[in-house]
Amino acid sequence: MYAIHGAGVYFPKQRQFNPAMVRLAKAMGIGIDRWPGGCGVHLHDWKRTVGPIEKRQDWPFGLDEFMAWCKATGVPSVITISYFIGEPQDAADMVEYLNAPADGTNPGGGVDWAAKRAANGRREPYRVRYFEFGNETWHGNHQDIATVAAADYAKRYDRYHAAIKAIDPKAQLGVLTMNSSAGDRFPWTEEVLRTITTRPDFAIEHTYHPGYRAETGEPGAAVMFTALLAAPDQVEAYYAKLHGAIKRILGYDLPLAITEYNASFVQAKPVPYRHSLGTALWNGEMLRILSSPKHQILMANYWQFANSFWGQVRSAGGNSGTGEQFLRPNYFPYKLYHDYFQAQLVASRVVQCPTFSTDGFKEIEPARGKGSPVAGPVGPNLIETAKWGFTKAATVTHKVNDGVLHIAFPEPTDMNYFHAKVTRIPVKPNTYYVASCEVRCKGLEDEGGKGIGLAIGDTRGYTITKSQTVGPGVTGTKDWTRVEVVYHTLRDTQDVDVFARRLGGKRYGTIRGEAWVRGLTLREYTPRSFPAPATVSVNASRSADGRTLGIMLINRHFKESADCVLSLPGAQADSAFAQVLTGPAIDATNEKDAAKVGLRPLAVRADGSAVRLSLPPMSMTGLRVALRP
Repeated sequence: MYAIHGAGVYFPKQRQFNPAMVRLAKAMGIGIDRWPGGCGVHLHDWKRTVGPIEKRQDWPFGLDEFMAWCKATGVPSVITISYFIGEPQDAADMVEYLNAPADGTNPGGGVDWAAKRAANGRREPYRVRYFEFGNETWHGNHQDIATVAAADYAKRYDRYHAAIKAIDPKAQLGVLTMNSSAGDRFPWTEEVLRTITTRPDFAIEHTYHPGYRAETGEPGAAVMFTALLAAPDQVEAYYAKLHGAIKRILGYDLPLAITEYNASFVQAKPVPYRHSLGTALWNGEMLRILSSPKHQILMANYWQFANSFWGQVRSAGGNSGTGEQFLRPNYFPYKLYHDYFQAQLVASRVVQCPTFSTDGFKEIEPARGKGSPVAGPVGPNLIETAKWGFTKAATVTHKVNDGVLHIAFPEPTDMNYFHAKVTRIPVKPNTYYVASCEVRCKGLEDEGGKGIGLAIGDTRGYTITKSQTVGPGVTGTKDWTRVEVVYHTLRDTQDVDVFARRLGGKRYGTIRGEAWVRGLTLREYTPRSFPAPATVSVNASRSADGRTLGIMLINRHFKESADCVLSLPGAQADSAFAQVLTGPAIDATNEKDAAKVGLRPLAVRADGSAVRLSLPPMSMTGLRVALRP
């Protein structure tokens, strides 16, 4: 919930919480709050956020205010520690400020931070248990640091872990893993796990899909949300793979903290898809996944609660929090779980249900039929002889000798290199392709760690289509090394360009050295696919006394209702009540009309050992069943 003024949950001038936000947070059942969170933590100095407010005008919603918010809403906290600002001692000081008794024991020596906390109005320790070390640190601080190597992060993690445990052995510090949305690959994560020497308390993952940034609305909401709602199986497969990597490298497993998740639609036109019904259904599916014991989820944090860019609650006055509060679609899955889901999970499954398929979209893989783990190129090479074309690039030389492309960065250059390409290769729409080549490099020093590799993009250009995939590259001094990149064409793509590519710009730092590229090919590609999922998903629970069932049902079909019969083996239903979240279209929002997407009652019939109801298209239902004694 990063925001220096509180994003509308806090009124800085009155120095009090927004009572409407407190009420709404409780009503949706927030279970844990995170602060400061997000990339705002990169340059975050916690010591500037405590003390008399007149001395910290740039941080009116500081550490003590956040802890007071947690008390007001009745939830524990997880606090993110900056990788870039301060030293291990500063983190230890924060833990002392939060958790040490104000009795003069001063476990860290030096400044008595517990005494400072007491002077600031809080004598009793906050007893914060969970801390994260960094936020997506691999991508740098968006200022003067382009990237962070895995080994550097791991070594610094060890130092912070030791410093924090010295103050409070009960404090837990999470270790970062690379976001699953960065691709189904583990190089950075694996190196972190191989390098750390202390035992982490939990592993951190951020789950975002599909990674859409275009303002065109193409290829259409139906295509995008069909893929997104087929992706839960892929998220579960990724979590299993992440657990497998942790156990394989460390020799033991770790719980996962999904400290950010959402549908990553970063756009506004034709509608902000992140605030749509389809995204709400996706987050409903995430709640089902996160509640499953097999994934060992320690905590999970929806990004974000109030206002800002992703807020579930929108204030008429924006981040000031003033005026009426509006509930966006993403608020309601959590409200349904809070009101209907019970204390104990119950095994449940869907039978005799139709399935749906997707060709995949962006980071989401295909799901069709029974699925197939087999992936690979098919058909002929579409580039018989690579005809490299060049555009001018300052301080860079590139030329072709005997069919080998040579690229030289004679001096450190902070640039985004895409200036050598084979252009206008005819392709099929909505089809996967793989480009492959060999790269040799000499003294190729890349601050961003990307190096030279390949990219494929629509010939119309990234600015127009927002469609390009960049593959991994080669750095250092290496002999011929094979690299490849897989690309999914748009539904109106006719031609693609293949680039020799170095992803660069301000956040990636400089590159210097030489690289050679040979043997470029482009072929159609058959990706692996997941099984086609059922149109209906279910998550079931019961109360501690066994007298009430709470069942969550999502109908992922966009046009057809799902007539459901819930069998209750060994039990008899006495009564049932249901509410449903739905709307007129999968991309419907309620930004202008609050009633357009929201909750309404749903007819349900308790019939002995069965419960019958009809799920509307594009809907999430909360069902409560009272059982006969």
